[in-house]
Amino acid sequence: MWRVWCPWVFLLSASAAQVDPGLSKRCVRRAHGLNLTQFQVLSTKHFQQGEQMGILNAPLHPDLLELAKVIWLRREVLLDGTGCPAAVVIAAVMFMLHDIKFAFASRNNLEHEGLFHRLSRLQKEMLLGMGLSHQTDGSWPFSEAARAYTEIVQWLNERVAASRPQWDPEPVDTSDEAHTQALEDVSVILEEEGLDWFPYSGTLIALLRHGLRSGHLDAVRDVVDHDVDVLVGVTSAEAWQTVRWNILHKLEQRGWDNCFSRTSVDAPSGDPKAALAREDLLLCTRTNPRISLDMGSYILGDRSIYVQRYCVGDVMGQDWGCYIPRLGTLRTRGGRLPRAAIYPLQRCKCGSFSVPCPARPLEVTGDHVRSC
Repeated sequence: MWRVWCPWVFLLSASAAQVDPGLSKRCVRRAHGLNLTQFQVLSTKHFQQGEQMGILNAPLHPDLLELAKVIWLRREVLLDGTGCPAAVVIAAVMFMLHDIKFAFASRNNLEHEGLFHRLSRLQKEMLLGMGLSHQTDGSWPFSEAARAYTEIVQWLNERVAASRPQWDPEPVDTSDEAHTQALEDVSVILEEEGLDWFPYSGTLIALLRHGLRSGHLDAVRDVVDHDVDVLVGVTSAEAWQTVRWNILHKLEQRGWDNCFSRTSVDAPSGDPKAALAREDLLLCTRTNPRISLDMGSYILGDRSIYVQRYCVGDVMGQDWGCYIPRLGTLRTRGGRLPRAAIYPLQRCKCGSFSVPCPARPLEVTGDHVRSC
């Protein structure tokens, strides 16, 4: 679930200037044990280098990063009335430039969301420092920092826009071999992780009907499925947040191109249903051979399995507690399935091997069978 990162709009009255070794009264040569003069000199040199080779490409000097780290750790002191908020502003931008280099290697929206979270935190401190800085701090490279920040935001938004088609894959025309290979990848990875899982939706129907993605019915080729649908069992929502990283990286090692995480609850972003929903899906694509994977997760309850659990808490003095909504992957089954419909897991034929299947598969497929 992508969003464009929209920065706050701010104006900088301080203009670019040459380094002033004396600094202002608020930013003395050494304050709180920090060499602010050296940090000012190195940061100014970095922005000058960025003008020549592009600020996103300019390598960050180790000494500059080390000073930025120390300043960031002391930012609360530097942001008070006797500190140096200008140094915090420049340190925040330096960390943004450092973090953005890792975005070039990011291949899924979990990594991008982590980057957005870090950049948002840096942005907050940067804007706070901007508001506290006086024009007497004009010797600091504010204008250069603002231009670098603008380039970072522009690059991120362009990257998100360019990657959207990969995060919302359309059904593709695949082959039985690619479908079987995808299920084999899933089987190997989830068994390595020690997780319960089974095919779901069209994939389960295809295996029950043909033991493959397609077969023949009355001498007519019957193509049941165009992607791979599976459900994975976890003990809690928190457990899924951890294990999905392991699954994601192992899929990448086996040649899958992109993965992203989202919720199966179909509701507008401002709807309370969306706000309460957990990200229970991991959707992945592979281009060679072309195939997509919809991996959902379910939580093991005492007597049932469920995908979503909403806990409303105290609203206007009344505790609404928790409940299982009729939403998400299991919405046609009332939001949950009895454990007895799943366990003990059986085996279904899948080409030359077998995969786990629910104990009562027709109860699991439900409306999916009637719609085929």
